Amino acid sequence: MSVGVTNSSDGDIANQIGGGDAWLLYTDTFGNIIASQEIGGSLGDAAISFDTTIDSGLIIGATSASNDLGVSGNHGMTDYWITKLDSMGNIQWQKCFGGSQIEELVAIKQFRDSSFIIVGNTDSNDGDVVGQHSCAGCYTDIWVLRLNWNGNIIWQKCLGSGFMEFASPGGLAITNQNELLILGAAVIDGGDVSGSHGGFDFWILKLDSTGNIVNQKCFGGSHDESAITVKYNNEDEIYLIGSSTIPDGDVTINHGGLMFGF
Repeated sequence: MSVGVTNSSDGDIANQIGGGDAWLLYTDTFGNIIASQEIGGSLGDAAISFDTTIDSGLIIGATSASNDLGVSGNHGMTDYWITKLDSMGNIQWQKCFGGSQIEELVAIKQFRDSSFIIVGNTDSNDGDVVGQHSCAGCYTDIWVLRLNWNGNIIWQKCLGSGFMEFASPGGLAITNQNELLILGAAVIDGGDVSGSHGGFDFWILKLDSTGNIVNQKCFGGSHDESAITVKYNNEDEIYLIGSSTIPDGDVTINHGGLMFGF
């Protein structure tokens, strides 16, 4: 299973809906196409992340600018767009979450109690978004949502400093203690951020299951670091993967240009 976005109306794309559709591609282990499915509205819709669900269905996390056809409830500009499919690919429900500005989804996972955790970015401070650390349309916060099985908000949380923070593409993991690991980037201290080193740092947060911050920490040097993904293993070890440019602060070796490591 792969998800993404398509602007095509030929080849493997059978049912184009709008200018950019969320594309779900089902293949066997040899890469042969089993099924292809496009969902969305008349504007831009991009599937970003998915997870399998306890009923053998799928939960699809997308970013959408549409508010027609297969998308309803958009709050303005782009929203998180969440679609629940059954095991046959039929849409059970779809909902938009966000405010009047821009929301960009980066990751979705099913929690152990069958609820859903969604991570991305927002520069709204209205609609579903409460507690943004900057003014609406100014700077970006990381925005975390927890939804119940039917797609209703259990809680939402903005994480930031009042300047610019954003979630990494693989910036969500769940621990054995049902805590959430959120990985992103932060620049300055303030609000939820402390311990920054200069430039963009790796910014890792641990939240409890109700969205409260357990702890947070910045990792980096005096220049920019770019966090990509967080991984958690059963030994309670956390791995952060990304890139760095300058060997100072927490960065001990650099081979020139960008360095990838833990």
